[in-house]
Amino acid sequence: MVTSTIPSQLTSHSRAQIRQTGPEPTGVRCLMGFFRRRNHELTAAPACPTSRPEPVQEDPRRTLLRVTSEALILQDDADAVLAGVRSRQHMGVLAPRAGPLVRRFFALRDLLPQRYDDPDAERWRALLDSILHHHALLLSMALDLLAYEWRSERIAEQVDALDGMGAPGRWLEDLYAQLREAVPSPGHVAIGG
Repeated sequence: MVTSTIPSQLTSHSRAQIRQTGPEPTGVRCLMGFFRRRNHELTAAPACPTSRPEPVQEDPRRTLLRVTSEALILQDDADAVLAGVRSRQHMGVLAPRAGPLVRRFFALRDLLPQRYDDPDAERWRALLDSILHHHALLLSMALDLLAYEWRSERIAEQVDALDGMGAPGRWLEDLYAQLREAVPSPGHVAIGG
């Protein structure tokens, strides 16, 4: 059985408590109590005993070879997209193929370090960086030209003039051949004589 307390039934002692504490806070004041600082001190969690292995620095030439290899594979897909642009394929077909290629070419650029101490590796890095940038921009601009080619005959002439990745595409193939010679395969053992 639940009994309810009527204000006339309150004892003088309980009425005094209500007057001292006041009514229960409601509204914004009640909710703002959430933001009050607590007097509890926070303790730090104990350090984790696991240790992480130190990152192993990869040979600069091996990194360049890895990035160049992937860029060479992507270049074939980019050539196919450019052929589609020249043949005036629909943007709904070309854009989903070109967008990921552009993003990946830029992502490959991000994998390259800012600078190498080795002069040969630095020369190859700078060349690869410019080739990757060229490939990404060429694909992006080719789609832009195709989107606006109906506005001008000059733009249509530029779309017709697109012929693959051009000289930077050949430079990428040459760079891959040079790196392939410079980087020994993992199972290769050099025997001196």
